[in-house]
Amino acid sequence: MDKLDKIFSIADTGQRQKELCEYAQSFNISLGKVKNERGEVDENKLAVLIYETKGSQVKRKKQIIVLIGIGMVVLTVGLAAIYVVSKVLAGLSGS
Repeated sequence: MDKLDKIFSIADTGQRQKELCEYAQSFNISLGKVKNERGEVDENKLAVLIYETKGSQVKRKKQIIVLIGIGMVVLTVGLAAIYVVSKVLAGLSGS
């Protein structure tokens, strides 16, 4: 059970909205996007925004990990190429 499920299990509407708004603000979600025509926060829209933001953060973390892995491979291959070139040049100048 994640935090969103725990928040929606709260019976008191006011407390549930307060907890939901605090949780949304932890993701830097603007509450102005989810207000209805009466100026109240629409819990369903806010929950969808929180869910999408959480998903995009997980996706972004995976992308960063992949980029770091690719960078390490490129760095290793580059260093190996520099080593080989230096050995070849040292062999040419030594003979």
